[in-house]
Amino acid sequence: MFWFIVFLLMLGAVFYMYQNLKTMEKEIREEQQREKDSADQQKSLNPEPASAAKVAVAEPVAEVSKAEVEPGSALKAEAAIAESDNEIISLIRTNPGIKQTELYAKVETMSTKQAQQMLKKMADAGEIKREKVGSSYKLYV
Repeated sequence: MFWFIVFLLMLGAVFYMYQNLKTMEKEIREEQQREKDSADQQKSLNPEPASAAKVAVAEPVAEVSKAEVEPGSALKAEAAIAESDNEIISLIRTNPGIKQTELYAKVETMSTKQAQQMLKKMADAGEIKREKVGSSYKLYV
């Protein structure tokens, strides 16, 4: 009788772990699908021939003097980054505890990878708080 009870407990533990693995696999597959959709959307917005991309990578990078750079281009890039920061922070404020994977779908101005990097930098700087939940993070301001 004792071994039967132990067997049932082990069977229950295995079933519990199986259910957790299924849930994690589902979240991972959803995240991969969102990344794939985001990449497909980026490709459709910026179609670029594959040969041009190879040439750009193969060519050496030339040094550019300050006179050749368009005035204010660095400021424009910084403004775009600041705008993305503000967009992310406002989304987190309106949805406290939003999962990081859910945030990717709502941020349309950048790819998932860019959003991940920005969220990591913001968390390191103390602008936001990330709380580990399963295979993702919950985000708070």
